[in-house]
Amino acid sequence: MFKKSILFATLTIALSGLGFMSIASAVDAGESEPRESLTLSPVNKKYAVDAGKTIEDSLTIINDGQTAYDFIVYARPYTIKSDDEGKNDESYEADFTKTTDNTDVYQWVQFKQVKYHLEAGASTKVDYTMRVPSNARPGGHYGVIFAESQPAGGVTGNSVLRNKRVGSILYTTVNGENTLKGSVIETDIPFWQLEPPLQVTTRIKNEGNTDFADTINYRIKDVFGNVKYETKADWALLPQTIRKVKLDWDKAAWLGIYKVEIDHAYLDSSESSSGYVLILPRYILIVFGLLLVVGGGYGVYRRIKK
Repeated sequence: MFKKSILFATLTIALSGLGFMSIASAVDAGESEPRESLTLSPVNKKYAVDAGKTIEDSLTIINDGQTAYDFIVYARPYTIKSDDEGKNDESYEADFTKTTDNTDVYQWVQFKQVKYHLEAGASTKVDYTMRVPSNARPGGHYGVIFAESQPAGGVTGNSVLRNKRVGSILYTTVNGENTLKGSVIETDIPFWQLEPPLQVTTRIKNEGNTDFADTINYRIKDVFGNVKYETKADWALLPQTIRKVKLDWDKAAWLGIYKVEIDHAYLDSSESSSGYVLILPRYILIVFGLLLVVGGGYGVYRRIKK
């Protein structure tokens, strides 16, 4: 009788726990927050303008989420992070706080309105004016326009609401005596790679005083010449910087030989590089080596036995 009572009590506690978990799950599902989405278009703007001129333009903010929100707009400097010696970060991590001689575009931008409200599924234009100073020096000048959502409350449930921010980079060239010059420093295609993704890198240098884009076509073929993967993209380079571009292909087989081709097109120049890649895990070499040792030992044993 005592054992039956214990069994009954255990089942009761277990069922109560399951019921509590079901209720908790239902509460959590009911408290799930609607999705918020802040999208900006276009993600960059490129201008060529005379000193002293004024540009009127706009960006589009799209709310393709499930909830309305307020957002603000503002301009900030745009450059690439660098070390204490002035060498830029070749991975091109952006810096939106550092001010230099060519990050002054944020000071030229003025907005007709800085705060907006956007309903779910709606979009709106953000108008702005860029007034280029009459004494602006020729060359590239850079900035970024940010749109940042403003949550209605600071805390909801157990989660803290965070502002979402998107930006559009302003690539502005002031006309005058400008220098457009660049080069491909190196392209590294390691032959032996241990595992996917297949990885190569290429480094490009901008030696001028304004920006340009390098269009890189990355193509991979099998040993029979069939194209297995191809992608093409533009990579912006700011003046007097080096950019290291990493190109990956994650669909490569764990064992295979591929030919990699990389084509650069920038300014009035074009350059191509190619090389072969062998993807071969280290453990396969170890197994192969062990087989050779065992095979050689067995051969020696047969000779001695004879």
